[in-house]
Amino acid sequence: MRISRSSLHYARPMVWLAGGLSLVALSGYLFMLLVGRLGTGERPAALTSYYFLVTTVLLGVCAGLDQVTNRRIARTIALGLPLRPAIKLAIRDAVGLAVCTAAVLLATTPIVLPRSLHGDLMLFSALFVGIPMATFAYLVRGVLAGAQRFRAYAATWAAEGLSRMAMVSLLFTHKSAPAWVYGYVYVGAFGFSAVVGVFACRHLNTTAVDTPAPQETGTRSGLVSLAGAGLLTLGIANLPLLVLGSRLVSDTAAVTAFGQIFLLARISLTALAPFQAMLLPMFTRSATHGDIPGLRSRLRLAILVCAIGTTIWTAVVIAAGPWVLRVVFTTTTTPSRLTFTALGVGTILLSLAGALQPALVAMSRYQWVPLSWGAGAAVTAVIATWPWVAPITAATLAGLIGPAIVLVTMGFAARNALALGSAGQGSLAEAAGGGLSAVGVEQLAIDPTARK
Repeated sequence: MRISRSSLHYARPMVWLAGGLSLVALSGYLFMLLVGRLGTGERPAALTSYYFLVTTVLLGVCAGLDQVTNRRIARTIALGLPLRPAIKLAIRDAVGLAVCTAAVLLATTPIVLPRSLHGDLMLFSALFVGIPMATFAYLVRGVLAGAQRFRAYAATWAAEGLSRMAMVSLLFTHKSAPAWVYGYVYVGAFGFSAVVGVFACRHLNTTAVDTPAPQETGTRSGLVSLAGAGLLTLGIANLPLLVLGSRLVSDTAAVTAFGQIFLLARISLTALAPFQAMLLPMFTRSATHGDIPGLRSRLRLAILVCAIGTTIWTAVVIAAGPWVLRVVFTTTTTPSRLTFTALGVGTILLSLAGALQPALVAMSRYQWVPLSWGAGAAVTAVIATWPWVAPITAATLAGLIGPAIVLVTMGFAARNALALGSAGQGSLAEAAGGGLSAVGVEQLAIDPTARK
């Protein structure tokens, strides 16, 4: 399989992003390692649920803001327009998103506070403090990515990971600290990331020009769609554990052990995130020029890379996972290898869906993204809450079948889109130049005239 020069063009940014995201993944691993060493009881169980609430709710919603801001800035630069108005609009959207997220989280208080967080009100307040921090961090990341400042973009991830590791390391000598201290330490790293991002944004050229900013439609609906898709994405990845925590309130040791398995199994997704982030411009370029064979070839290469990477990691988790739980995390209970295997296969399926998603966006089949994740999330929720199945068994099946539904749905949509493009029944070049949610981040940078 031939790798094009345009594919290799993104190798260096991928390395930068891989480094930054690896630090974030390592900081999460260190945080959960500390939680695992707190023993059993309500505090480690509440912190485990808190960790997955942050990675599901905050990061899921903010991922959509990152993508929308990314696309808006890239389009503005491609058209030679001033960045300042675009940044102001992005800030407005970010504020609205933060307010809505806080309102939804507040509405879930009767469920989340007593069940997942074991009634710890101060730990619950850390979620609300983390909302503006995470929102602003992802806002500046979107600005930097849209401006193609990938080194600065990676630096924001590195700042988050390093600051969190530094603060968590201090907690290793103060393990008796209340749970809310751990919570504030974790979300506080978003603030450091935002500061680094703001400093990097100072070097962007925001000089105004006489050209008026174009009217842009569908921005808010695109933000809602992508935010919803991001929430559902991380929801599928973490929902089984959250449901398990609410069903096994009395068996905190089992919940903690299952959470450690989830963390180990999903690490490979974080490692592949920079690769998946760089797929969109390559796919979009092929779709813009109607290069269906090239798009299909790049998609196959992406699927192959994701499959190999996650399969290797899954094999490592299956082989060494029980030992890691006993020795490193010092858990008092160890699930079966079948549980490790099922969650590892679910991770492989999620990585393949992550490769298909940018292809769907590039081919203007963006509506299939939230639809696919929504279908998978619904199946995951139903299976995880099965009352006639043991809680751990139900959570394990949900972590496998949910991702399978997502992959099948996305695969069906991608196959049909490629078939229509090959048959000449759909103009991918015209479709890729459509509205906000239908285009990739770098679409207008490739062809500024591709507008309806």
